[in-house]
Amino acid sequence: MTKLATNFSADFATDFAQSPSSTPRALGLAAASANNWTEALLHLNSAARQGHYDLMVLDALGEAAYRTNVPEVLGPYQNHYKYPTVATHMARAFLMLGDVSSCREFLSYAKDSALKSALAAMLELGTDISKTASEVLPVAEKHPDLYYPEYWRALSAVADAVGRDDLTHLSERRSKAFAYKDANIHFNQALRMLAKGEFRAGWRLYDWRLVPSASQSNRTELGRISMWEGESLKNKTLLIYLEQGLGDGIFALRYIQTFLDQGVSLEIVARPTIIPLIQTTYPNIKIHNEDEVVVVGYWEKMTAAPDFWVYGLSIPFRANLWRPMNTAKFVAASAALVSKCAQRIRNQNSLNLPVYTLNWHGRIDTESDRSRAFSIEEFAQVTGIEQKPCVLISLQKDATREEINFLQELCAKNAGQFFNAAPELDDFGMTSAWIAASHRLLTCDTSVAHLGGALGHPTTVFVRNKAIWQWLRKDHETAVWYDSVFIQYALAPQISWLFTTINNQPNGRANNQVNNQINKSGELNDDKSDIHSEKSQLSSSEIRPTRLRGQFRFAGRPE
Repeated sequence: MTKLATNFSADFATDFAQSPSSTPRALGLAAASANNWTEALLHLNSAARQGHYDLMVLDALGEAAYRTNVPEVLGPYQNHYKYPTVATHMARAFLMLGDVSSCREFLSYAKDSALKSALAAMLELGTDISKTASEVLPVAEKHPDLYYPEYWRALSAVADAVGRDDLTHLSERRSKAFAYKDANIHFNQALRMLAKGEFRAGWRLYDWRLVPSASQSNRTELGRISMWEGESLKNKTLLIYLEQGLGDGIFALRYIQTFLDQGVSLEIVARPTIIPLIQTTYPNIKIHNEDEVVVVGYWEKMTAAPDFWVYGLSIPFRANLWRPMNTAKFVAASAALVSKCAQRIRNQNSLNLPVYTLNWHGRIDTESDRSRAFSIEEFAQVTGIEQKPCVLISLQKDATREEINFLQELCAKNAGQFFNAAPELDDFGMTSAWIAASHRLLTCDTSVAHLGGALGHPTTVFVRNKAIWQWLRKDHETAVWYDSVFIQYALAPQISWLFTTINNQPNGRANNQVNNQINKSGELNDDKSDIHSEKSQLSSSEIRPTRLRGQFRFAGRPE
């Protein structure tokens, strides 16, 4: 096991006592010593940004970046990671990102350690089996307690191939002791696989978010209703629970029509904001307000409760619908509201200027949310609206007076027009109408982007920093999951190194060259014959069960 994982508390106890307990450095080191890696990452990154990146901080930050699956955070400090004592952290980060050449470079700086040996062994994977075994197996024999789950998973296959049953069993025990004990490792791996287009494996691992220990766990129990695990739905009613954020809920609506086409009776649990949109698109489906269903006794009071329920983003795995589907359009705006909005635009647009709806940030409660947001000045620059005569319609909730004034002045300078539609937007029903009445939606990475794609409306999503997995591109421009969505990267200066490096790698995560098509095994390839079919992927007369109740297990989940 690495020094950080085994001796962290003992080594740095004196340092804690001598440091102000409220500084980001001290808080980060304390969180790392307690294996609270998410909190450690937050505080240590803050300390490093303030210039406090001594070797102790870099060591802990490197481990936190790995444990939380955010290797990009090390980018701004990569020159400091050339110190031998911490270079292995940067090497491991680059290997996670698929940049083999940079991984080798940083390993050349690193001093000998178990982790360096494991990384060197991992670099030999894919060569002939005997050479791979000669590199991988000695590390396991010398360092059986090494915390590096990816290494143990690779070792299992290599040891089995060369007949080393002892090391095969060792790797299985290590995997259970490390990776399979931690649901977050599997969930983070799912996100990485989905972001690379490995949909079959990614959706399978995505269900690890339901394990209570997972940081994203939102497991809900709905009274006497059983969770659907792939059983036949003939003559049954299925309740689909739209989970997580608003964008995730909209994303999952693509599966509704597939169930309806197979004759399945559906009900939906949704947040109040989405309900009008669903009612317009599927007027015959019963919808439950999420704020009400969590009340104890809600389902018990019903005379005819659904037979099963399932989270919206568990459908791809449990219904075997892992490929992108219904990517053209799967929700509809109210025709009456669209007509009303279009008329208001025509009344003010005598010059027939192009009409753009705008949204430059979502929630800004967390660091992740803020990293996807733009200031209005930045957004005007990256979208090009600062130089265009056009009609601008703001969909931005909670826009400041300064932001509204900026857009008004911009339109006045360019002989355009400005509407502030945000005060009218109580739900996505009205939001969808304004979007549909415009020529194009310009937005950052937020739920409104999903809404534009679900409507099949021309949409440009401006992505900064690290994009969520739904914005994987099938070519240089268009999103895999939404035919009408164009992806435009707008890089923040401090992280531009990431995309510059990875785009030059044949297997890099952000490489556009491989993001083109999906083959039948869930991987990306160049075959353009079977992507984005409007027909259901199911050929039978009902949703075919992929597993039997009572026999269902999460893949790799501990018994």
